Amino acid sequence: MTGLDIKLERVKLRATQKDLAEASNVSCVTISKIETGSNFNMSTLDKIKKGFKIKELENKIQEEIYRIQMIDYPTSNTNDNLHKMQKELKELKNSK
Repeated sequence: MTGLDIKLERVKLRATQKDLAEASNVSCVTISKIETGSNFNMSTLDKIKKGFKIKELENKIQEEIYRIQMIDYPTSNTNDNLHKMQKELKELKNSK
């Protein structure tokens, strides 16, 4: 994965550098440097990949909430799906 790949994935997720940095537990400066071609180690890449997963799950949760509020009448199944995603996000954020 290159710096450009990271930037493209971040933009695809509609995340700012700050969003990704917070989700990845790295600094905004680190994200900026990587995206502009600086070298990075596997540990940093692992953190960024985890940050991508967090942002993706957060987006899915927001989309599900919007769908429930604006489009569908909530059912026990939709609430179960939402709770499952929220639990998965919490576990992901708490993992090392």
